[in-house]
Amino acid sequence: MEGRTEVIRRLHQQAYTVINGFSSEVPAYDNAPSALVEHDMVHGTRLNVDLYFRYLQTRTMPTTEELGPLIELALMRQRDGVPLEDILAVYQGGATMIWDQLTAELAEQSNEFMLESAAALVRYLTTVTGRIAVACSPLIVSDHVWTRGDAKRAVATALLSGASPPPGTLDRAGPLAKAYVVAAFEPAPDSDPRILREIHTRTAADDGALTVSDTSGWTALIPVTASDVDGRAAVEVLEGFIPRPDLSIASPTFWAGVSAPATPTGIPAARIEAQTLCRTAQLLDRPDSLCVGDDVLFPYVVATARPAHPYLERVSDALRADSVAQETLWTFLDNACNQLATAQSMHIHRNTVAYRLARVAKLTGHDPQDPEGSWVLAAARLHGRDLGSVTPDTDEPEASG
Repeated sequence: MEGRTEVIRRLHQQAYTVINGFSSEVPAYDNAPSALVEHDMVHGTRLNVDLYFRYLQTRTMPTTEELGPLIELALMRQRDGVPLEDILAVYQGGATMIWDQLTAELAEQSNEFMLESAAALVRYLTTVTGRIAVACSPLIVSDHVWTRGDAKRAVATALLSGASPPPGTLDRAGPLAKAYVVAAFEPAPDSDPRILREIHTRTAADDGALTVSDTSGWTALIPVTASDVDGRAAVEVLEGFIPRPDLSIASPTFWAGVSAPATPTGIPAARIEAQTLCRTAQLLDRPDSLCVGDDVLFPYVVATARPAHPYLERVSDALRADSVAQETLWTFLDNACNQLATAQSMHIHRNTVAYRLARVAKLTGHDPQDPEGSWVLAAARLHGRDLGSVTPDTDEPEASG
């Protein structure tokens, strides 16, 4: 029969196999970017598993110093604006999920060992969540007292929605700037969470900066000076927040759009512009850069010209009826409307290119060899790549602080 130590070792290893699906099973936080949370969640779960099974083996509860990394992760979530009850619920949910996965294995052991394991888990979980609650309690906000971090989030949420900051928040958050750069960040899939966390922390660290997070990313309000009439200086500050550890890494870390500058009353409109630019950069595959309107002026015009979208959709539909003509048109546009370069790129005769472009003109009513016609067809191409869907709805729910 297996010894107690061997059983605990095997259960410990089996618990590790559960961790890979942990972040997808436990409910997500509403107020923190999921790309940042998932890495922290898996790291915290591994540490919890190690400490629990060590406690089960030795009956020695972890010290406050050993629990320090778990407490710091909880404090990080609270600084993101996540309520303490939600933080503790994730710990409880994670423990329940792992216990459920190990139940079948535990059932093969003696009833005494199963009861011992369950009692140890209850004592361990109570101790850990209790110490986290004590560490977080100084940051808890009552109805009448605001911490500075919570006050800044509340002010930012109000400004982004066009509302007045809640009473008492400006006293803690500090006075409003006369104008702000509005920057919308969206993490890329499979991005390095450590870099994301560093960027997020730096954008929020400026004394006058305000940030609001949600599950998709975060929005930062960066103060601008009176001399920074176009926001370029603030954009340079934001650029300085972005670490560049390895330019050879192919996968993107984030997309970002910047609207600058805006007075407090103009922030809601600037937020929509920043989000539109962010999603435009994502669609055009422009990662790891702060995208301003001048960078993507033509795509931005197409994205925001909603009354024209039905017309562009009809042009796109007409082109889809002839895939050869459409491919030739895209190659023609990519080669600066040069027929010879298009022919060389496609390995066809120049007369064939001219014939196919004439076919495009007949299908759509817009001649690609005419400047205005090429503009319309290029706009239809962008619209066909879902560029028309990047503008946020004006009645979009606001992120909570």
